[in-house]
Amino acid sequence: MFELLQNGLYTRISYSSELALHLGTVALMFGAALLCYLLGSLNTSIIASRLVFGDDVRRHGSGNAGLTNMLRTYGAKGAVLTLAGDILKTALSVLVGGLLLGLQYQGPFSVGFGGYLGVFFCMLGHTFPVYYRFKGGKGVLCAAVGLGILTPIVMGVSLLVFVIVVAFTRYISLGSIVSAAMYPLFLNVLFKVFYTSTPPAHVLLISFAAAAMIIWMHRSNIVRLWRGEENKFSFHHKKEDPAEDTGTADGKDDK
Repeated sequence: MFELLQNGLYTRISYSSELALHLGTVALMFGAALLCYLLGSLNTSIIASRLVFGDDVRRHGSGNAGLTNMLRTYGAKGAVLTLAGDILKTALSVLVGGLLLGLQYQGPFSVGFGGYLGVFFCMLGHTFPVYYRFKGGKGVLCAAVGLGILTPIVMGVSLLVFVIVVAFTRYISLGSIVSAAMYPLFLNVLFKVFYTSTPPAHVLLISFAAAAMIIWMHRSNIVRLWRGEENKFSFHHKKEDPAEDTGTADGKDDK
């Protein structure tokens, strides 16, 4: 099992004919992408808000289906349920990608294509869930969990940056944007420290793509930050004024 997860089913077909190799590789990539997208589309915050609170989190606060809006709307219970579900589905996506295409760890770094593909399509599903009219969260938590499994040291540094930015500014959105933007740089630098070479092209490509997706999903937050209109984070969630809850907000700083 461990050998299969390390190398993936890809290695089992690599000794076949060239045509079989190409067809098998494409099939495995497509299968991994689809399965991980469907896993990512299981939006925990929407499921929890409906089953536990008899509501839809998207009707409240920022209108986004993510961890921050769950905390603000339903408190710690809603946030913990969301956190647990998002961690589980992301870890499963990494597992699926690894089983099909391999993780191929070198020390503290995964250089296999499977894990990164799994994380990216899990993020895509979380952000644009097929089950919920393509309206989900912003993919930050999925990225943190998935890339934390694949590159724990790099994600630890990025998480430290996130904590520092939020501690000084109390803007979760700004912390997410800065840490996402810095992750590919940290990855490149730390990989060179360990191996005196740059990471494989597919690792850098998906890392940049994940960072770009997170920043793009925070574009409205960037505008509000520039205008000084962004909401600051607080551990105390406030009950909403029903008159103000239109359910049409464009999303402020959700995960």
